[in-house]
Amino acid sequence: MKNQKKVWEEAHSNPVDWPKVASVEPAEGVVYFQKFLAKKGIRNGTAVDVGCGQGRNAIYLAEKGFLVYAFDYVNKALEETRRRAALKKVEERVMLSLTAMDDNWPFEDDFFDAAVDSFSSIDIETLQGRKIYCSELFRTLKPGAYAFVGVVSIDDEFEKEIIAKSPGKEKTAYTGLAAENSRKTTAKKS
Repeated sequence: MKNQKKVWEEAHSNPVDWPKVASVEPAEGVVYFQKFLAKKGIRNGTAVDVGCGQGRNAIYLAEKGFLVYAFDYVNKALEETRRRAALKKVEERVMLSLTAMDDNWPFEDDFFDAAVDSFSSIDIETLQGRKIYCSELFRTLKPGAYAFVGVVSIDDEFEKEIIAKSPGKEKTAYTGLAAENSRKTTAKKS
């Protein structure tokens, strides 16, 4: 994840150029997922926010009653998560860890009641990294736990454009540099 890490370190250093990075509202899919969990009778417990960024989803889940273990591989993102959690007075419910999602996670087996990955694992650059991610996700989820994994569709206009501009090694992949340039261009148009 070396190339993508550079992209995200830049994004968290200059969030004005990356409006979605600076968002404080939880992802729509995560809101839906929390409501789904509540209907299933899961209104608290432990959750993991994989690639938490600046914490918008972790903080939302903490406000809803979860003890959230949030991790990212960008220290500036975690610093902002810590600041935002304190402002919302949920800092004791958001545990932070500097961890890469394509490496071993620092959690016990069968630990989480729920997992949230809001477009984070799409940045894993290698097949081996994706295998590690999947293995760690399944290892740390309790039996019967639920996971929300937000991904993009190759039919999405934005994704088609990026794949066309800078295709990766796999048919539906692109390089991090293309994503960085497209995100900056998109952010400036807004």
